[in-house]
Order: sequence, then C-alpha cells, then structure tokens
Amino acid sequence: CDWSSDVCSSDLTDAGVTWRYYYQDNSVFLANWADWNDPQIQANVRNIQEYYNILASPNADTELPQVVFIERASATGLDEHPDNNIQKGAADVQNVINALFNSAAWPDTAFILTYDEGGGLFDHQSPILVTPPDDQQPSDLGQNDTKGYFNVTGFRVPVIVISPWSKPHTVVHL
Repeated sequence: CDWSSDVCSSDLTDAGVTWRYYYQDNSVFLANWADWNDPQIQANVRNIQEYYNILASPNADTELPQVVFIERASATGLDEHPDNNIQKGAADVQNVINALFNSAAWPDTAFILTYDEGGGLFDHQSPILVTPPDDQQPSDLGQNDTKGYFNVTGFRVPVIVISPWSKPHTVVHL
C-alpha cells in the first residue's frame, strides 16, 4: 500500500477490506492527495479516540477494521522527526501499542511500526546502485522536476513487527 498517494485506501475499498486511517492531531497527510475529495475515503478517516474506544470494547476483535493506519502526530510534535523530542514520540507509540496489547483484538493482530526516514534518523549503509530498469520516466514530472534514473535501491527504513506470532527476542538484519 502507498498511503501517501491514496492507492491503498482505494484498493482496500475495492477489495471489500475494512480500513480506517486514524489521525492524532490535525495533521492528516492523506488530505494532500486528490482522492481525499472522495467522500468514501473521507468517511474512513477518523480521530484516534475511535481506535482507543474500539480497543476498550470487549468486542474489539470484531469491531476493529481489518487494516488500520495511524498517522504520526506531527502538528503536536509527538512524532520522532529531527528536532522533536523523540522520547515523547516513543511514549505516544507505546500508548498506541499498549492499548492494542490490552484489548480483545490482540490475539489475532499484527502491528507494523515503520519509519519514513532512511534508517530512522541514521543509516550506517548507503543505498546501493543497481541497473536501471528502462529509460521510462514518470508521466507526472513537472517542467522543473529532476529526472530520476531509478538505479538506486533507496533508503532502508526500520520496521518493527509486533504480533502474538512473532518469535520473541528476534532481530532480523535483512
């Protein structure tokens, strides 16, 4: 899914998969994309309090949507971007995860925490060069946009998967 371009929400809706996009403050990144004007998409964008209310319910395992995306809280500085107090961001993530741990939804849930910065705030390995796939360019490049060659693997981002099925104390370096 590419939430930044709204592809995911449309695909999920078309496939009949229930989903919600929860925001924690007024920073709804999804509103930057054209599909935001679709009332069906806007109807699935809700305040984080709904997430907490569902998880507090004894029926959370059936009430929680199949896919949940939780937006960072950048307007209030509760994300972990540079110049923010990352301890506050980590504490916010802990609240989100603990609510899930303590809910009836936990036994059949996977929580995926990912960062959008290369290597979080630091990556000790540079992206590697690869053979360019072809000579095609994106069709939406503007007059002043830099053309890309698509010959770099891109940034690696840390991902944490938390689930009852995860093997305890396992770290994968791939």
